[in-house]
Amino acid sequence: MSRTWKIVIVAVVALAVVLVVSSIRSYINIGKVPGTYLAEGGVGCYIIERRGLSQLAIEKVAVLQEGEYEVSFAGSRLRLECSSTPPRQWNEVREMLPSRAHPGDWDIVAYGGIYRLLSGRPGLEGWIEQFRAKWFPVHAYPKPLPRRLPYLHRVKDWRVATCFSQLDSMNTSLVTSATAVSPSSMTLSGMLRRARQAAAERHAQMERTAAYRTAQSLLRDYPNDLYVRMMYLCVAARSGNVEEVGRRLEEWKNDIKAADDPYLSWTYNSAESWHRAHRLSAAGRNAYDLCQKVLSPETDLPTRLKLFPEVLEKDALVLPWIYGQKPEPWLGFLDIQIAVKIFRAIATFDMFTGEREESLRLLSASARLGQMLTQDGATIPRLIGATLMSLAGGGLELYALNCCETEAEFRQLWETLEMLEKRAVSVTLDEVISLESPIYFYYQWSAIGLDEPIVRLNHANSRFELLRMATAAKYRLVTQGSFPKSADQFAPFLPQGPPKDPFGDGPLKFLSTTDSLTCYSIGPDKNDNRATIAYDPTNGTISGGDILLKVPREREYPFPRGGVRAASVDDLWRQFPNGLPRDPFASTRGKGLGTTMTAAGDVYVYSYGPDVDEFKGQFTGTSHVLQAHYDPTNGIVSEGDLFIRLPRP
Repeated sequence: MSRTWKIVIVAVVALAVVLVVSSIRSYINIGKVPGTYLAEGGVGCYIIERRGLSQLAIEKVAVLQEGEYEVSFAGSRLRLECSSTPPRQWNEVREMLPSRAHPGDWDIVAYGGIYRLLSGRPGLEGWIEQFRAKWFPVHAYPKPLPRRLPYLHRVKDWRVATCFSQLDSMNTSLVTSATAVSPSSMTLSGMLRRARQAAAERHAQMERTAAYRTAQSLLRDYPNDLYVRMMYLCVAARSGNVEEVGRRLEEWKNDIKAADDPYLSWTYNSAESWHRAHRLSAAGRNAYDLCQKVLSPETDLPTRLKLFPEVLEKDALVLPWIYGQKPEPWLGFLDIQIAVKIFRAIATFDMFTGEREESLRLLSASARLGQMLTQDGATIPRLIGATLMSLAGGGLELYALNCCETEAEFRQLWETLEMLEKRAVSVTLDEVISLESPIYFYYQWSAIGLDEPIVRLNHANSRFELLRMATAAKYRLVTQGSFPKSADQFAPFLPQGPPKDPFGDGPLKFLSTTDSLTCYSIGPDKNDNRATIAYDPTNGTISGGDILLKVPREREYPFPRGGVRAASVDDLWRQFPNGLPRDPFASTRGKGLGTTMTAAGDVYVYSYGPDVDEFKGQFTGTSHVLQAHYDPTNGIVSEGDLFIRLPRP
């Protein structure tokens, strides 16, 4: 045998040995993966099984995100992929390595996703798009996380899966019960639905009790396992055991604080928020319950307007939500924003009609609702709260600078502003992310800047403080005939001078002229532009410019105390030469409320309403024609305008 052939044989044998050793190693490593895992700090559960020599399969028992799950193993890295259904457009990918701190567990080291372009286009175009989606997906490759995040915690006990299966069965029964609402008539169909609903509720109660007993038995056998403790907290909460959850929260608080796992803290904070929500609701102090009633699809607009100011009597708005369970019915944040825009439009109408107290109550209740949302919950609810504060703040600015004419009216407004000021709470970044999924926080907020939510909250707070400062300045103008020229002249409302600037180390600033006074904050860029450049968040949350509020000597919108009367549209414009206040629903930025006149000679002031059909007139070549009055029982975004008829002189 030649030397060349000997070399080839040795190489082939060596390659075969490497392949065999690699296969054996892979087989052994894959064998370490299968098992029952608690996920995301105890709120979910996975069962990973072995299929064949080198394949893994996952049985999703209970996790937060619905979808189809696949698992694979390469080298020492475990890859978990969730496909959203339907349609399968977005795949979340989690890549994990064996935990350094807890043998048998897995830590996330990278997170990302794949977005597949899909559509229902028919014919050749649809086939081409499906081909592209299958073979050329748009990748957002998993990004390395700044630190390992414990994610899967192995628990060698079949009861973990049993407990979550019982919870899933309970949820299915609750959905069946909710969709089986019986009609009021005593028909055969109604009786069958009521029987089905009662059976579903009984089954849900049985599964709830069974899951709680299973969780109790697991806690007895694993009393020091923090993940089992958090699983127990979630099950106890979903069983409605408020007192038990409160007792365990106090008992385990120090252990959770000492643990180096943000998911455990996240689950604990979620349970703590759930407990607080239920304690507030039991005392009748949770604004969540009121908002559910106000925003119910069955509640008409007059009832909403009557109920909503009761928000001022509540302590907080806390969602009764433990992770893994969404409350029913769900309070939609989009509905809240639309509702507050509606309240602001109607509060403006109240200024036209001279109903100033009603206007102030609607606006202050809207501001208080926004304030409560900024103080509790995860990042998104807090940012929604900041948006509501800005919406309501714009209405309060309109009220303060145009409806207050006497000392008594200014003092009444100041009582409202001081009530809101006393209930304000400063928010830190740690508090903002305390109820945020660690992955979501690292992947989303770290991409745009960790200070983004704080900047937005401070923007809302600075506008509120500028409103207080402007009110104090306008009060001095009305009572003493001139604007403040020094900090001490903002008394008596602000005896210590202007409030602190949320974006700076010193107080808010002001510039005074003969005709106006401009109050301003230095803004997120923290550069004093002397009020020459106005901050605009559409240029970027952290961008140049100062946050301004101008206080004119003469009212821009001179609402009469007894209400506006107009014989014609021209007559209305003579009374409001600067135009009308802006429409919160208009698509064009800063566009004012509309006016129209009927054939009978009646003058109307209107807002486009939530369906925002501002450009309809341009397409048809005619001016906007009022529709029927907006009715939220037809849907929160439905046809109809908001409008009032102005009486004739």
